[in-house]
Amino acid sequence: CVNARTFLPAPLMLLPVAVSMFLFRRNGTKSSVRVEIEKGLERWFWISVLQDRYGSSTNTRALNDAREFRTWISEGTVPSLLTEDKSLDELAAETIGELLDREGGEQSIRAGLMCIVAARSGGDWAAKRSALADNAETIERHHVFPSKGFPAKQWKGLNALANLTPQSRESNKELGNSMPVDHKLVPQDITPHFVELNQLAVETQADFDKFCRTRAEEIAAAMVGRAYPGSS
Repeated sequence: CVNARTFLPAPLMLLPVAVSMFLFRRNGTKSSVRVEIEKGLERWFWISVLQDRYGSSTNTRALNDAREFRTWISEGTVPSLLTEDKSLDELAAETIGELLDREGGEQSIRAGLMCIVAARSGGDWAAKRSALADNAETIERHHVFPSKGFPAKQWKGLNALANLTPQSRESNKELGNSMPVDHKLVPQDITPHFVELNQLAVETQADFDKFCRTRAEEIAAAMVGRAYPGSS
């Protein structure tokens, strides 16, 4: 789900992935085992995003995670992070809270938002490209409802993650501070971004709050679903 450092909550998250890829090649790991561990790496990534595991002490965290994946590849012991119990309802509620935080939420959830949209093949709204992941190094955060347009400029919570979505620099500049209804968007443009056409007719603070709440719930459910497949 990550093909560029742009989408990583912390650069050191590359270490466990790099160690695993190296050991796969060196050990000639069987394809069936490799597929299982690659799925584990994806779960590890999303669990780390949701729990903000790389928000601090990243050196120690990355080394420990790399060791656990090395042990899994060499000895078959699954990393403890992938086997521990977690209240998924609490995890989802915490994630929704971060997405609705008017100050912008934690770095890990900000990066996770970019990644979950890219993983769903979200594309540019103005440039009409099919996949943001193809242009990962030029990705910026775009306000679905602009922070400077009217009437949106009077609303609270415009900088919440639930009102942001990734767009290329080119698309973000073209969209500017216009309202989303001003663009000729179709479902395939916006659905991967957790936005539906019938949600764009927002005129009041209450409408905007409802949009953000609905989108935050859907994004949180998608992230939790990646971390704990089969949980929904």
